[in-house]
Amino acid sequence: RTVYAMIDLLDLIAAGTASTMSIFDSLRQLTKIRGLIPA
Repeated sequence: RTVYAMIDLLDLIAAGTASTMSIFDSLRQLTKIRGLIPA
């Protein structure tokens, strides 16, 4: 049971990191379009 709980936690963390990475990628693209931050 604890193993399943750990797997669930890992899945939640993986989903969270993936969503945050996509958000950071979109922000990076916005900054590239604006030309404020040179890539």
